[in-house]
Parts: sequence; C-alpha cells; structure tokens
Amino acid sequence: MRSPHSALSYVLVEPKSIEDIPYIKKRVNEFGYLALTQKEFMKRNIHYYLFNTGFGTNLWIMEFVSFVIGLSIAGQTFYIQANR
Repeated sequence: MRSPHSALSYVLVEPKSIEDIPYIKKRVNEFGYLALTQKEFMKRNIHYYLFNTGFGTNLWIMEFVSFVIGLSIAGQTFYIQANR
C-alpha cells in the first residue's frame, strides 16, 4: 500500500518500442499507480480542466456571447446594405 505522504506526481518513461507499452502499464498498475501514454495523459488533463474547473464553463459562455455579438453585427451590416 502506498504511503499517504507520497509526493510523487508522475514519472516519465520512454519505452524502447511500442510493444513494451502494455507490459510497462501492467507493471506500473501492479504498484497501485496509473500508467498513461502521452495521448491518454493529455486527454485526461484536458477533460479535467474542461469539466472539473470553471474554465470549461467560462469557455462556453465566451463562445456563446461572441456568437451573439457576431450575429448582431452581421445582421446590422446586412440590414444597412439592403436598405441603401
């Protein structure tokens, strides 16, 4: 069992070949840790920040407000051009 005072965040390992990845993941999991590939690590971090922090909500709000403002400016421009 891991010590509750463990300060280990992550360890970077580069396998000699792609075929070694499942073996490395299995061995790391035997020690009670999670082994991820680079893509899995990136996907997990992105998912965390988008759904577990306020960043994702703020991002969606900014996109919605930008869409509404862009739509209103485009509508005004088309309206002015049509009435000339």
